Amino acid sequence: MRFLAGVGAALSMVSLFACKGTKTDAPVPAGQPPAPAPLSWIVYTAKQVGVFAVLEDGSRQPARLSPEGKQAAFASVLPKGRVLVDTLAGDGSLEGLEAVNVDGSDRQVLGTLPAGVYSRVALAKADGDAIFVQLGRIDEPAKSDILALKKGAAPAVVASDAELLTAAAGRFAFLANGRMKTAAIDGGDVRALGAAAGDDSFVELRGDRILMTTHSEASGDVRLVRIDGSEAVDLGQTASDDHAFGFARDDLVVWSRVEKDRHAIVATSVDGAHEQVLAAAELDAKPTGIAPNGDVLVDSAAGALYLAPLAGGAPKLLDPAAGTFIRTNKVIGDRVFFTGGTQLKVAKLDGSGVTTLIDKATWLPFFATVTPDDRVVFYRALAGQLEGGKLFSVKLDGSDLQPVGVAVTDPDGKPHANVPADQDFEAITPAGRVLLEAEFEGIESHLLIGNGGSDARRITTHEDVKFAALVTDPG
Repeated sequence: MRFLAGVGAALSMVSLFACKGTKTDAPVPAGQPPAPAPLSWIVYTAKQVGVFAVLEDGSRQPARLSPEGKQAAFASVLPKGRVLVDTLAGDGSLEGLEAVNVDGSDRQVLGTLPAGVYSRVALAKADGDAIFVQLGRIDEPAKSDILALKKGAAPAVVASDAELLTAAAGRFAFLANGRMKTAAIDGGDVRALGAAAGDDSFVELRGDRILMTTHSEASGDVRLVRIDGSEAVDLGQTASDDHAFGFARDDLVVWSRVEKDRHAIVATSVDGAHEQVLAAAELDAKPTGIAPNGDVLVDSAAGALYLAPLAGGAPKLLDPAAGTFIRTNKVIGDRVFFTGGTQLKVAKLDGSGVTTLIDKATWLPFFATVTPDDRVVFYRALAGQLEGGKLFSVKLDGSDLQPVGVAVTDPDGKPHANVPADQDFEAITPAGRVLLEAEFEGIESHLLIGNGGSDARRITTHEDVKFAALVTDPG
């Protein structure tokens, strides 16, 4: 079990732990049933065997993504249903990089790497035909290089001792010595995006605009700049300590401002012309999420959860006793699901009510999803323990607590003999299936899939498998 770090990584992969940028479902015309959700491929690694992908409904045999006869590892998901894998040399160092369709077709060798130089792929970003990869170095494990991969050309180092951030419009952005910069695909035409103080932090890319926080001495400044370095706009007040949070809409950004050791929450248009205080410093609140309509979820220093409307007016109190450590997990319809310590709660966005779904001593719950029959699925870790994580579900009123994925069917259709001893939540597919990793007593980990109830099935006959990514079927 990877405990909390693994849970966060999996959730961020499918955008479940943050409601920033969450989109509402498209309306369905009256009288027409909703279109079925597309199937997803589950990408996984099998120890000593390779990288594979299998359709979530089990209708196809697993597709091999790594080349036959070579040690390989999953690197990243690429646009248009493609996957980046890296091949390994006998000493475990990176040997080469390949791109392949998630169904195993159309393999493309992107180039070989110098022997014994790189240890891992830390991050990959694609822009058109170019792929930028951040590779960890073997000689200096704390340092990475950024390489550009392009069809017909050998991999080329385009930034040394640098951290890859994003790519768009024929350029990539990176962090080097604390300063955010941008460069062309070949690594040339380097331009500064941040401040000279060298303490920049990337927040979000929207289109070709980068939202970031720069620093001037001890105070932060919010900056919006195009990835080519043009049209830089510094938002907020020069004398204040400002920290960017995210885009509420394409034309509106949100940030936190520190005033006399208290926090105010501010929104402004992307040109900086129109500023609006969403939550005054008297509330001393911090943003925790953005609802689909752009309203901002905030938690106060006193431990209350509010909704600050973009339309103006005082923040709306959702839960006066949410706790001083609030994690806003997801906005679904007219509700927000959130955790605070040992509690998992749900509140109505109109402020009309809050329900405690679970509150047990030593339990650390993390929201996962709501099933079509209105059951809330959550992952439960145990405080102070690295083992024993499990999945449960509960009704929206907090009743009928039940375990998830404990009645397991093997790929041959026969019931598995044992109940999982440890579970890790991995992902929710667009079709609503729950994917989890499970370990049985004395048996290596397997991937299970189900509908959020007690029944689940193993997705593969491979042993000791690890979840890597979820890729929507490109059709």
